Amino acid sequence: ARAMVEAGAAIVVSDADLDADELESQLAPLLGPSGAARRETMSKAARALGRPDAADEIASIVMEVADGRR
Repeated sequence: ARAMVEAGAAIVVSDADLDADELESQLAPLLGPSGAARRETMSKAARALGRPDAADEIASIVMEVADGRR
């Protein structure tokens, strides 16, 4: 979660602070029309962190290890 927050892809609310009022105060600015630019920025940041081929990469490594090539 920290990496996503640092990249601007997420927000974090600590468990100790999480209640309905805090959740509303964090989400309301994102959900209205004025939050569109921030949502887009967060979306782009999340995509930049993504590894869409991660499952295939892991499967390839597992197969290499199983075949003794690694």
